[in-house]
Amino acid sequence: MAHDVKFSIQKRTLGSADVEFDVNKDGSKLGTLKISKGSVVWFPVGIST
Repeated sequence: MAHDVKFSIQKRTLGSADVEFDVNKDGSKLGTLKISKGSVVWFPVGIST
């Protein structure tokens, strides 16, 4: 039951802009994880980001 998480970012201090991680399982997208200064938010598939 492994999840496939792919991302590419340069090392930097988080600001107001989000870093987004697309999370997939067995080739299907489960959702998007957004991280910004002060928050971590999960958006399941079908929810607008």
